[in-house]
Amino acid sequence: MTGKIIQLTQISVEDLSCLIKEAVASEIKKLANLVTSPPPNHSDVLLTRKEASKMLDVSFTTLYHWNNDETLSAHKMGRKVFYLKEDVINKIKKAS
Repeated sequence: MTGKIIQLTQISVEDLSCLIKEAVASEIKKLANLVTSPPPNHSDVLLTRKEASKMLDVSFTTLYHWNNDETLSAHKMGRKVFYLKEDVINKIKKAS
């Protein structure tokens, strides 16, 4: 444990409860602002594989190959695959 300092202080249960409530309320407020505010442009909008394939009129296999050769980048969240709407729109514009 080099360079780490551990400091113990005594705090009442009421004070600890108040600190926890304030921290949780602050985080909930941040999340509420993220959820309620609409995305400012297409760069933040994610499309599912189904939506992207429908917009581009290609199969899932084509999307997979485009991701592998970096033609259209996919973004994974857990086991799900998403595409940025802005990237899909740019791909459509290049094809036209």
